[in-house]
Amino acid sequence: MRVKWSRLADVSIVAAIVLVALAALGALVYHRQRLEQDQLAAHRQMAVQEARHNGHLFGQTLNTVELSLRGLLQAEAQGMAAPAREQRLRELLHNAPHLRSLSLVDAGGTVVASSNPANLGARVDLHAFLPEAEAVEPVLRLGAARAGRDLADGRAPAGDGAAGDPGFVPVALGDGRGRLSALATLNMDFFLNRLMSRDAEPPCVVDLLRYDGAPLLSTRESEPPAWRAANLELVRRWHEGAEIGTLVQPMEGLGPWITAYRGDRTRPFAVVARVEQAQALAGARDEARRQALVVLPLVLLAAGGLLAGYRLFRGATLRRMQDHAEQAEHLGRLLDALPASVLLFGADGGPRGVNQAWRAMARGSALAEPPEGLHLDTLAGLLQPDEDEGAGLREGIEDVLAGRHEAFEGIFRTAVPHGPRWFRILVRPLYCAGERCALVLQLDVTDQRRNAEELRLASRVFAINAEAIVITDAANRIVSVNPAFTRITGYTAEEVLGHTPSLLGSGEHDAAFFQALWHELLTAGTWAGEIVNRRKDGEAYTAWQVITVDRDAEGRPRHYVGVFQDISARKRQERELQRLATTDALTGVLNRRAFLDELGQELARFRRHGRAGALLMLDLDHFKQVNDRHGHAVGDAVLVRLCMVLRERLRRTDHVGRLGGEEFAVLLPETGVEEAWALAQALRQAVAAQRVPTADAAVAVGVTVSIGLAPFRPGETDPAPLLVRADEALYQAKAQGRDRVVRVAEAAAGA
Repeated sequence: MRVKWSRLADVSIVAAIVLVALAALGALVYHRQRLEQDQLAAHRQMAVQEARHNGHLFGQTLNTVELSLRGLLQAEAQGMAAPAREQRLRELLHNAPHLRSLSLVDAGGTVVASSNPANLGARVDLHAFLPEAEAVEPVLRLGAARAGRDLADGRAPAGDGAAGDPGFVPVALGDGRGRLSALATLNMDFFLNRLMSRDAEPPCVVDLLRYDGAPLLSTRESEPPAWRAANLELVRRWHEGAEIGTLVQPMEGLGPWITAYRGDRTRPFAVVARVEQAQALAGARDEARRQALVVLPLVLLAAGGLLAGYRLFRGATLRRMQDHAEQAEHLGRLLDALPASVLLFGADGGPRGVNQAWRAMARGSALAEPPEGLHLDTLAGLLQPDEDEGAGLREGIEDVLAGRHEAFEGIFRTAVPHGPRWFRILVRPLYCAGERCALVLQLDVTDQRRNAEELRLASRVFAINAEAIVITDAANRIVSVNPAFTRITGYTAEEVLGHTPSLLGSGEHDAAFFQALWHELLTAGTWAGEIVNRRKDGEAYTAWQVITVDRDAEGRPRHYVGVFQDISARKRQERELQRLATTDALTGVLNRRAFLDELGQELARFRRHGRAGALLMLDLDHFKQVNDRHGHAVGDAVLVRLCMVLRERLRRTDHVGRLGGEEFAVLLPETGVEEAWALAQALRQAVAAQRVPTADAAVAVGVTVSIGLAPFRPGETDPAPLLVRADEALYQAKAQGRDRVVRVAEAAAGA
């Protein structure tokens, strides 16, 4: 035991040191992650501010340029002479470091006037400017960035990814009549200097883009393919409606970049500010390394001190344990001599002994074998007071140890894998070597408690069961019923005890039914099925009943147990669902599927018995006009009136079905051709005589019906050919002028 405790303590102290070290490392990792998150958030906000500032700067510049261009166009519209025009261009260019030149361009894109004489005659492709189309009110349009100093030497930027000379960006404003445009070339050196002069650590890379992704300006010295791909991804976002946002963009060969973008709501450009994520995190990672260099030596020093202290404590503890073990061995031999299950606790609640009888009882009760160090608190935690008990086990034993009581006893329970177990605990004082101890005797009373609980539970289940339960003796006389029996049948227990279950008979089952029931019950030991019984008030109800035989040791029936529930409501629901599944919701006649089932069954009977039969196919004439002129409500009323007329003039054995829209079918079993012909003519005349009111009281709708008649053919079992013949006859009735009856022979002749 001592060796086991020593190893456990050694493992525990090492585990504690490891846990402390891991906790310190975890704290360092967590702090580093927090620093990195704070740095990322700060640099993301810095990028947002940079994008907002530069977007505002470029937007304000464009506003100023637009005012200048509008003033130039207004002056030109007033017929300004050439000298005055040149003077006006120089005045507008004065104190405008953001501009390189101002020019006037005709409808063909040729510069006709400019503050830079070298630009005269230069051609500008105004169709490449954005926005693409002029609005009713002229708007400022941005061209693509050009390399060179001005329009005269302007050229497309190099496509090798190098930034090079920032060049200029042309912007144009039309006069609204498509004849003349004012054009300014923006000095991108001016904007680049403004961007480079802003202090940021790490510095932001700023891109100025048109909405089609064309770069206007960038503070980056080169633009590799990954960078252009990242810009195109932002263009896609702008086109999808995300004009403002932040994200982290991984770039192949460049690593991830924190990106903030902001599109202008009135101009076709956007500003993108990026910070390299690695640079943003560099400070946080350096700080984390400095903290680790300080904390880790402290953790190692604390671990060494803890180990040294533990070695001193371990030696003293092992010596005390050896003394206690010798005393416990002596006391254990005394307790083992007792036949009862016994535990002995000292004044401090510590163990003084446990005998073999207790160990054997614990194993037989599926309890874990207690260790030698079983403490009063451990036992009190395992054994909880029963519902009827007052004080807990700990309080009772402590009262005996303190001398407040000379005895304590009670019923306690504990949870084990196979279910709860109950124990009767007796506590008495016992003096050992001058110490007042508590002698605890433990008796297992689980079997007695379970037997009593099973009887109580069975009685409770019998009383609260929602299903009716009736128990009869071997002579089939009722000996017990539960409250659900009274609720369902209306009979109280006093009214049925001593009677047989035939008291509930409804008379709907014959003797053969009950003979089969008893035969199956006595042969298989159980019977289950539906049975119609009658309540005390005379109302019949359908029950689902299960009857089981209870036999004695010799196999003779001792009791019969019947369990049943009232399923009358369910049976009514089933019938209603069957009606809804087979009838047309509007007219109440059979729907197409149900009618075809009836037709197939009738053809099967026709094949077996050879009795004549016929099928009528009906279709209302010009029914679409009724719907178009009077509305669908009147059309529905016409359909309902038609079905009413049909049902009034047909037999109970005949069937009417709605095949779809205004098309109906009538199945006439055991009906010859002439008889079916006469009935079809009567139905046609009855329908023609009907009038259906409309919303206008002075107007009533009358309709006619065309009918196709097809008799059954000998040996016919498939409904499809019969339906085809009836439909062909109906088609001929329509073709011959409607409001008539045509049978199959006539249809064939007409065809």
